[in-house]
Amino acid sequence: MNGSTESGPTEFWTRLRRRKVVQWGLVYVAGAWGFLQGLEYVSETFHWPEQIRQLSFIALLIGLPIVLVLAWYHGDRGQQRITTPEFAILTLLLLLGGGRSGTTSTPATLGAKTAHRQRMRRSVTQRPPSRMRAHPSPSCHSRIAVALRTMPSSWTGSTTTS
Repeated sequence: MNGSTESGPTEFWTRLRRRKVVQWGLVYVAGAWGFLQGLEYVSETFHWPEQIRQLSFIALLIGLPIVLVLAWYHGDRGQQRITTPEFAILTLLLLLGGGRSGTTSTPATLGAKTAHRQRMRRSVTQRPPSRMRAHPSPSCHSRIAVALRTMPSSWTGSTTTS
């Protein structure tokens, strides 16, 4: 390359190294992996719903291109102010990421789903039958009392004097 400027892939990799895009990306991926490992341990310990891990993974996945854009524009020395193309790219990434995260479960629906699952897991013996009340009404007691009074004494085994 006798004094000529680099071109093609070599120039691209030189710019990536100079702006430290690869380093920022690797650090982000390593940090995200460590965070997800810790989140998995904590969520299993406290029996958190699986959706928390899924939402965290999606959020971290959306954050990777944002970090790479920030590294591209701010990794080069001397350029510390935000430019119009950088602002446009970041806005687009945040809108796409926000639109994607809006289609997943929210914390309110996660709580409702978890409560529903817990209700469904209760055994049948803990739930009263659907046609029986937990506490019968007073009119039911009076009907039982009338039925017992009208029963022949030979059925109950007791002698009543009326």
